[in-house]
Amino acid sequence: MAGPDLTMPRGFIPSAQALFALLALLVAAAPRAAQHTRDGFSFDTGPTPAYVAAVEVPKQATLPREGSGAVYSWLNETQQDFRNGGERLYRRLVNEPLTREGLEQVAQPQIVFDPSYQRLTIHQLAVERDGKLADRFDPERVTLARRELDADRRGIHTGLVTALVVIDDVRIGDRVHFAYSVDGVHPVLGELAGEDYALALPVAQQLRYLRLLADGDHPLRLQPAPVYA
Repeated sequence: MAGPDLTMPRGFIPSAQALFALLALLVAAAPRAAQHTRDGFSFDTGPTPAYVAAVEVPKQATLPREGSGAVYSWLNETQQDFRNGGERLYRRLVNEPLTREGLEQVAQPQIVFDPSYQRLTIHQLAVERDGKLADRFDPERVTLARRELDADRRGIHTGLVTALVVIDDVRIGDRVHFAYSVDGVHPVLGELAGEDYALALPVAQQLRYLRLLADGDHPLRLQPAPVYA
């Protein structure tokens, strides 16, 4: 979303009242960090982390959207920072619903995290329609619920929490922009913890972007995961 036009004519000297109004406009336009609590769990809102490199969302589809499934993925972005003994994960998704089924998926994104050592921050939730991007994020529309195992395990708590985000007024053909990060190092596994990165999805992907950061003396070990039929 474009910011306010703050240019002034040459030779213009603003009054104290105008300067105060300008300062208030700048503060309102800047991203604000805040914490929100739901049923004993919490999540944050804030700007994109500093370690994240800018990635441009594709403007043209080079893959056919017809017959590609319920959702067309314009951007599936993952950036993860393992430096300085930390573990910071940034995810950004730009999805376009093509069917009613896809509409339900895109309009209710979910994030799973472990609140015992991870912090969830939501950075962006916006809907692009007719080339215009509109902010749709309402913290009150986010619910946090503890996840349970299947019925065979008699509903034993896993410790994981699901954040469900509900977006109002999403239509087929919109592009939904959703960005968040999950930060935290596993208290037991630490640097031995592994991550899985799915490079292929059951929907058409225009751009899959993966960027990993690590210290020089702690290189990452990458290996392909087995594929099961």
